[in-house]
Amino acid sequence: MDFKVETIDKETHIHLEGDLTFDYHLGFRKVLEAITPNTPRTTISLKNLQSMDSTGVGMLKLAQDQARKFGSELHITNIPDDLQVFVKLLKE
Repeated sequence: MDFKVETIDKETHIHLEGDLTFDYHLGFRKVLEAITPNTPRTTISLKNLQSMDSTGVGMLKLAQDQARKFGSELHITNIPDDLQVFVKLLKE
């Protein structure tokens, strides 16, 4: 998994690429570090994500929890059709 972080108008935009699987759970800590206090909104784009497993869902849940802890909104965007079912688990 690779990622890119941009800040646009005080909002954090994180773009994930590759595979969000157990193999990358340690590297995901850097993504979590990009979610900081005083950021009103964080967006994670899955546009270039190839695959995700249950650990990947757990990592997105950690990102969601991190954003909530800081009073930030987290939005997951550009979800590939084959990953929609995984992302729906976060809303339940």
